[in-house]
Order: sequence, then C-alpha cells, then structure tokens
Amino acid sequence: MRWGRLSAAITASSATKVRRARPAYAALWDKLAQGDFDAGEYRRLDKHGRDIWLQATYNPVFNAEGRVERILKIATDTTPSKILRAELKSTVDGLVDIVETISGIANQTNLLALNATIEAARAGEPGVALRWSRPK
Repeated sequence: MRWGRLSAAITASSATKVRRARPAYAALWDKLAQGDFDAGEYRRLDKHGRDIWLQATYNPVFNAEGRVERILKIATDTTPSKILRAELKSTVDGLVDIVETISGIANQTNLLALNATIEAARAGEPGVALRWSRPK
C-alpha cells in the first residue's frame, strides 16, 4: 500500500489516524494510488463537522512513467436530495404503519360482526337472525 506522492500533504501519523478512524476512506485512497478509478455516493464531513453527501468520481492522473501523479475529483453536493429521500422514506414508513393499523382494526371489526351474527343466530329461531326484514 504505497501512497507515494498522494500522501504528500498527509503526514505519516495523520495517515495512520485516517486508516484507524475511517478504514473505507483509507481503502479508497489505496485503490486510487494503485491507479484504479472510483465513483459513487460518498459521505464526507464539512469544515464544521456536519455530514454532507457527494456524488463523485475519483480519477487517477498518470505521469509519463505511468505512475499516479494526482487524483482528479469531480463531485456534486447531493446532500439536499439525500435529506429529502430520507424524509420521504420516513413519511412512507409512517403511512405503511397507519394502513396496517387500519387494516387490523377492519379485520377485528369484521370478526366482531361475524361473532355477533353467530351469537344472534344461536339465541333466536333458526335463520331469523340472518334474515333481513324491511322496517314497516
């Protein structure tokens, strides 16, 4: 895992801290140092320590000798859409819970009505409780 010039701005001790704190982040830079491209949605922290989400591509740039010289990162902040998706998912999950509750109540009501009909049939003349008559 050679970081070479990619780690010029990162001291050995801070690179070790990055590896311990964020193994996936360190693995990304190891992959890039080997010349592999990477793209996806990434969680990062802004200068205030808040989560931000980036849709990004990391592209190794090679020198004349074929070694990785730098990484070209092209990124778009997708934080607002990520937040919106999370809010929509929460809303949908809440609606699913409501529908399941209503369905359970409807099933219980149907069972109570069926039970009442059976009890009425047992209590009266056969077939009388199940017969509907028009009010006079």
